[in-house]
Amino acid sequence: MRPELPAAEQAYLFRHALLRQAAWELQLPADRSRLHALALAVLESLFGGRPPHRDPLGVGSGGTFRPHPTDAIAEELADHALKAGGADGAQPDHRLAAKLYSRRAAEHAGRQFRFAAEQEAWMRYAGFVAGVERGEALGRAAQAAQISGRNDIAEALFADVLRIFREAGERHREARVLATLSVVLDNTGRRVESERVAGEAREIFRELGDRRLEAIVVGHLSGLYQASGRLEEAEQVGLQALATHREFRSRPLEGAMLAGLASLYLATGRAEQARAAAEQALAIHRDAGDRRSEGVTLGVLSRICRASAGYDEAERFQRQALVIHRSCGNRRFEGRSLGSLAVLCDETGRPEQAGTLYREAISILGEVGDRRAEASARCGYCRLLLAQGRTGEARACWREAAAILRRLDDGALWIDQVTKMREACGRAGVEPFDGEGDPGTPGRT
Repeated sequence: MRPELPAAEQAYLFRHALLRQAAWELQLPADRSRLHALALAVLESLFGGRPPHRDPLGVGSGGTFRPHPTDAIAEELADHALKAGGADGAQPDHRLAAKLYSRRAAEHAGRQFRFAAEQEAWMRYAGFVAGVERGEALGRAAQAAQISGRNDIAEALFADVLRIFREAGERHREARVLATLSVVLDNTGRRVESERVAGEAREIFRELGDRRLEAIVVGHLSGLYQASGRLEEAEQVGLQALATHREFRSRPLEGAMLAGLASLYLATGRAEQARAAAEQALAIHRDAGDRRSEGVTLGVLSRICRASAGYDEAERFQRQALVIHRSCGNRRFEGRSLGSLAVLCDETGRPEQAGTLYREAISILGEVGDRRAEASARCGYCRLLLAQGRTGEARACWREAAAILRRLDDGALWIDQVTKMREACGRAGVEPFDGEGDPGTPGRT
């Protein structure tokens, strides 16, 4: 209903919709199918005709997407085509049209960062194909789910895809899925399992002689090693991956690896080298028009500036990153940016703004399943509440954060956050919160 309309007009719209639905339900099924077929034909004629059919996914030029005027209404055309075929969509021409437009709807949605629509369309397309191509379609649906932060859906879909590819003996495709699944596992706080799965992918790519994709996995492993404190190993394999990306002239991958190395240089006290690597990465992503990676790299630059007390510049970079994450539908990094901005506001004396940002970050990070970042945001919010004298709220917030921390494979994070909590309690003049464990031993539930 539309509250800005008078009550009489609202009633008219409501009744009109009901009457229209009732009139449609009175049509015989065969008549409905003919109307859908007519709508399909009319819309195709108005939007440049039917686009050409293409090779199956992953075969020949099948991966090349060329825009067509019908893309703007591809979802609607797929629906008309499916319903024009009758209850089972069995008429061959209409079934082919439904398959064609389902695929185009998925590709078009992905180019517009509408990942939920992309996931749905790929899953519909998967219903029209079998075997390896079904695996490819479900894999694309899983990637769309992962990008938009629906990690539980992505993981379940990747499990189906792995089964399909393994049954077909498709080792290369299996390794690609394992590599992406490793990222999902890391995003959801299962770092040990993520490293194991990435190792499997790396071995398959090495066995098959695909050095380019092996380097992508090695770059991910570099980040896992860094997060677990193996900094020397992380730098060694990160530089190996960077050299391979440069050898293959893979500029976007080179940029991503430079951003990862920038974080590593910052962690090892090399701020100037960190900034140089991050700025080089940013230039590469901007030159390639890769907005998603540009946003992530701006976040890295923000952390580098914050480490040297350049708060104004850090906030400027982080706000630029936030705008990009939102425009690209990158919910996970939107949540992370909000958490980083909350820290900046807290450190620069803006507690009210910090509290609002923390709450927004916690909501999004919980929604997308980024448990590590969610725990960090909750811990930051807990310390803010303590500083404001809101001890009861802080205790409740800490218990939620501690419950997440215990489930993560990250002893260093546990020790760091428990220590910071106790220091914050000391500054607030309250006893350390009970029942939260010894800071030297990460608990498990």
